[in-house]
Amino acid sequence: MSKRIMLAAVLVAAIGCRTPGAARCPVGETRCEGEVAQICDPGGRWQTLLDCNRVSELNRALFACGPILIEDGEVGRLEGHACFPAGGIRPDAGLGQDGGAR
Repeated sequence: MSKRIMLAAVLVAAIGCRTPGAARCPVGETRCEGEVAQICDPGGRWQTLLDCNRVSELNRALFACGPILIEDGEVGRLEGHACFPAGGIRPDAGLGQDGGAR
């Protein structure tokens, strides 16, 4: 009996406690949650990708979280979220339709 309880506890810990039917994020999707860029992990949970406040500290300049779009002839269209200099560079600056410099 105690082995079954122990096995159940290990499985719950390994899989993670989730309410059945709880909302999950789309795996690989990104977003900005305040000034934190997040990515959805394989378990359907949001994880920190970049903390723009920390990036600001390290660079001694203000950075903000925002969307990014890269269009490349080889890879295709890539969308995501990252930290950018606040009020500075547009997310698509310097990228042409094929990802090349303008």
